[in-house]
Amino acid sequence: MSKTWRNTSVSIDTEDKMRWCREGEVYEQMFVEKMNLHSYLTVQINPEKNSNPMAPDLLVPGYGLCDLKAQRTPFFTASRYNISPDDAITLNIKDVIRYRELYPEIGIFFWINWQNNKAANDRFKPVKYKWGVYFATIGDVLSLIDNGIAKTHEYQHRKQPEGEGSRLQSIGMNKEKNATKSFVLDCNWLHPVISSTSDPWQ
Repeated sequence: MSKTWRNTSVSIDTEDKMRWCREGEVYEQMFVEKMNLHSYLTVQINPEKNSNPMAPDLLVPGYGLCDLKAQRTPFFTASRYNISPDDAITLNIKDVIRYRELYPEIGIFFWINWQNNKAANDRFKPVKYKWGVYFATIGDVLSLIDNGIAKTHEYQHRKQPEGEGSRLQSIGMNKEKNATKSFVLDCNWLHPVISSTSDPWQ
């Protein structure tokens, strides 16, 4: 286990960006397959990703271009932002900046499936199991941000020394291209697409 491994309740080092990107691709394929089988939506991988890996993840008729955010580990300290850890999800500021500039009409699917409902160090109360797919447009998210409803969480271990990597810091990432800050959202603020008391896609 590397010295950067901060959360032993997850199977991938939180600082290993490349492995998380590969994990994200697996989730994208699974999400497309399961949504087409078990929902009223027709979902496909965005064809543009063949030539541009940074393009939005999905193309969904009626929703347009969308990104997928698969959330597996609860934000155990969300209560400091007046959100129950049972319901809290995060969205990286670097993604919000990018969406605002490049994809002002994009939608975001949040696929929640709590796989680690207990913090590794037992410092926090376990969360209730949650499974669901939720949707918001970037406009919805920006409204929550601009009205001061969505609060900012800063990842202290990713802070750069003052003046170091200032351009990257300005767009919400460090020199390893990991997010330095996220907005904390309550899934109850979003549009529910599918919800279940257990994992219906197993």
